[in-house]
Amino acid sequence: MINLETLLRAYEFDVSDPNGLGRFEVLNMLNNRDILDEHRNKLTTLQATRLLFADEKLAANSDQVIAECGGEMEFMNL
Repeated sequence: MINLETLLRAYEFDVSDPNGLGRFEVLNMLNNRDILDEHRNKLTTLQATRLLFADEKLAANSDQVIAECGGEMEFMNL
């Protein structure tokens, strides 16, 4: 069973300071956001408000999030 509170806390934490997340962590963060959106109707009013504020932080830190997805390759091409 999906624990929406746990996903929301993880999302809030990740968007608060995306510096150093790396590509896979950013992907995980965005995947958590997708799951939260799929279950939006199950969120309490407080959780929905927290999600909105976290989304605003993501938008404010979007340049940093994008930078975390770029840069050097993490794996060698075979």
